[in-house]
Amino acid sequence: MQVRRKSDEQDLWLTPGNSYFCARRLWDQKAESVFMKVIEDQYQDVAKNIVAGAVTTLDAAMNAAVTDMYLLWTLRHERYLNPLPDIRMNMVAPEREMSIDTQEILEANGYVFASLDNTLASRFMTGLCFTIEMGRERQRMAGKRWGILKAADAEFLVPDNFSAYSVVPLSPTIALVEGHADQQIGFHQVADINGRAVHGSRRYYFARDITRCPILKHRILDGLFQCPAG
Repeated sequence: MQVRRKSDEQDLWLTPGNSYFCARRLWDQKAESVFMKVIEDQYQDVAKNIVAGAVTTLDAAMNAAVTDMYLLWTLRHERYLNPLPDIRMNMVAPEREMSIDTQEILEANGYVFASLDNTLASRFMTGLCFTIEMGRERQRMAGKRWGILKAADAEFLVPDNFSAYSVVPLSPTIALVEGHADQQIGFHQVADINGRAVHGSRRYYFARDITRCPILKHRILDGLFQCPAG
C-alpha cells in the first residue's frame, strides 16, 4: 500500500500488517483479544460477503457490526491521540519484573498488576474505558444504517481516522457510508469522499495506488454529504 504522511515526508510502501499502523500496548491484552476481536471478526464476516457480492444490502445485524467497527476505529484513534496516564500506586512493590509474554497471558485472563516501581500501566484503564465508551457510542448510533457505495472509475483512500464523517472504506472500490442508499457513485463523488478523508486525517492516509484516488478539496459535489437547509 502507498502511505502518504501529512508531514510531507516521502511516501511509504507498506504491507497491511506493518507495525506503522499499530498502536502498541495502548490497551490491555484482554481488551484486544476478547472485546475488540469479537467486533473485528463480525465486521470481517460482513466485509468479505460484500466484496464477494453475496451481500448487496445490509440487514440490522450487519449494520450493527459496521457501526461497532466504525466506533472501535474512532475510539482507538482518539485514545492514540490522547493516551491515559499511568497511575502510581501506594502498595507493596512486586517481587520481580515479568516478561511481556507473562504479562499478556495474565492480562488475557483478566489480571491487573503493577510494575516494579508500583506503577499501574494506563493500558488497564484504557481497556476498561473502551467498554464504557463503546456502550455510550452504541446508544448514540443505535439503528444507524450504512449504504454500500461502489466506485466504477476511481478508488477510495483510507485515512488514519474518519471521525468527522461516518465512512468506512472497505476496499479500493467499495465504501460504507452511514445514512446513504446502496448505490454506484461516480468520479466526483469518490473525489469528495477522498477529500474529506485527507482533510480529516491527522498523520497519514493510504491507498493501493494514490494516483488512482481523485481528491476534491473544500467543495461538495452531487449532494452526497449535503445537509438539508434549515
